[in-house]
Amino acid sequence: PPRLPLQPTTAKARALATPGGIAVSPSLVAVADTGHNRIVLADRAGKLVAVIGTGCEGRTDGDYAHAQFNRPHGLAFHDGALYVADTDNQLIRRIDLAHKTVATIAGNGQRGFAISGQFSAPSAVLNSPWDVAWSGGRLYVSMAGDHQIWRYDPADRTIGPWAGTGQEGLADGARGEAQFAQPSGMSARG
Repeated sequence: PPRLPLQPTTAKARALATPGGIAVSPSLVAVADTGHNRIVLADRAGKLVAVIGTGCEGRTDGDYAHAQFNRPHGLAFHDGALYVADTDNQLIRRIDLAHKTVATIAGNGQRGFAISGQFSAPSAVLNSPWDVAWSGGRLYVSMAGDHQIWRYDPADRTIGPWAGTGQEGLADGARGEAQFAQPSGMSARG
């Protein structure tokens, strides 16, 4: 049988691959370029402002050019920073927009299943953080792997389940009795 020649796939430097999340501030638009393991920042007119991350899978903190992500998804602007659900790294990352740096604020990089309790954010095991949203001075995280919504408190640097039993399902009720099925998107006011 005839053989087709295999050609490597090349991506244009400005093309997105599987964009997984978007956040909009008064001056910026951020896109999680999930397939390229990076975050793209543009102004509101669409002009490229910055590319954050090397594009290579990894979990390195640091400046924009050296930071690494692993399939980032959800994004949220808050107080001069952009927060990232770095899904396959099992981390929550903070991008300081003024200093152009990336830092891990929650997660130890290990995937775990912890459906109750409060944990020191840097040492917590996370389970597929998929999206993030700020409300009332706290960061909420849709934890798809635990079927819960978690809450990060920046004042004491703790994180833990806030809503959902941890059992996959679709059940309304009080936040501790509700059931979710892999929550992967959120929006919050205030």
